[in-house]
Amino acid sequence: MTKSDSRFLLATVLTAAGGIALTLALWTPVPAMAPAYAAGAAFLIVILLLILPARQDLDAVLLWVAGVALGSALLLGIYLLSAYRPGETPKQAAGLAALVGLGAFAWTWKRQGSPEDPDLPDVLAAVAGVGPIREANRVQFGAVVHPGGGTEPHRVEVTFQNCCTAPRKARFDVRGPLTRTVLAPVPAWVEIGPLEVHRLILPIRTEKQPGATAVDILLAVAGDGGRRLRLRRARKALPHSKLDPVGYLRVHLDPLPAVGAEAPLPAPRHEIVWRPRAGTFAADAVGA
Repeated sequence: MTKSDSRFLLATVLTAAGGIALTLALWTPVPAMAPAYAAGAAFLIVILLLILPARQDLDAVLLWVAGVALGSALLLGIYLLSAYRPGETPKQAAGLAALVGLGAFAWTWKRQGSPEDPDLPDVLAAVAGVGPIREANRVQFGAVVHPGGGTEPHRVEVTFQNCCTAPRKARFDVRGPLTRTVLAPVPAWVEIGPLEVHRLILPIRTEKQPGATAVDILLAVAGDGGRRLRLRRARKALPHSKLDPVGYLRVHLDPLPAVGAEAPLPAPRHEIVWRPRAGTFAADAVGA
């Protein structure tokens, strides 16, 4: 869990606690000031917690606000349908929560659909034949499979791009039944500079077996901070397993003939596909 994830989790807990305290303050027979003060303190802490994430990734905060507000509106709506003479306050609160949630969602939708900056192209989305794109710690990655044949292994090209103004480190691994590959001489951790786009070309050989083999490309990302400038979001990479909680991307490779199965695999290649021009986004580095 990154520092940003921890902030959002704590903000969610405090928002729920503040909402409960505010409910007690408003709907008790005798007005109580202590719950109101507690609710105000909780909401103030939430605002302070979200200031830094908003500077680094405004869309993440807008999505959080939209989710919390629309969830609150749904709960209040259920209460209004089941309560007897609920009064005007819950109706007003439900309407306000729905308005805030829809407004936050519309804002982030518009931001993410804005025209692409020519100085910051979405290189990964433009890769021909790229499969599903996943995201881990503001690094997006996708794969293109070039099928092998005869003595030639499959080539899996993994393109990964940093979406923010702070560097990240990426570590790759390959998992699959009856699968053989080699990661050396690629460094254990690949340094990805701010906003850079890299490519890792992996030779992979799958043994003869019925049907295609599911091969998982695992990606662990280290690093924190930085302002997000690539606004288009990708689906979050799910953990590979409870014991190996790094994100992964799955590709399917056909079995190769036994001829040349024991031949040495060529070395993988790591290359930098794109990097921003020096000084282009220097002003945005303050968010790091």
